[in-house]
Amino acid sequence: MTAAATTSAAPRHLPRRGLFKLPDAAGVQIECRSGSLWITLDDDPRDFVIEAGERFVTDEHKPVIVYALRAAELQVQARDEGPSRARWTPRPGPARTAAA
Repeated sequence: MTAAATTSAAPRHLPRRGLFKLPDAAGVQIECRSGSLWITLDDDPRDFVIEAGERFVTDEHKPVIVYALRAAELQVQARDEGPSRARWTPRPGPARTAAA
């Protein structure tokens, strides 16, 4: 399944503890519109937690699982940026640091 087949401009609602899976995370952007999301890539020791206004992108061709830590709205769409490693983009505001 391609990124285009699994992405949509329409936001998706996940209830608390809800799951959303993509077979291939490469080339998509996951944006948290509200709530809090825990994102994990298959066979990757890192996990990412994003909150409202933050985004996650990766070029790794791995399945991804998105878990709602609390009720959340997310938007998954194809991205048109250049290459990137798995990363999150913080929302504007006070500085935050990510544990390496």
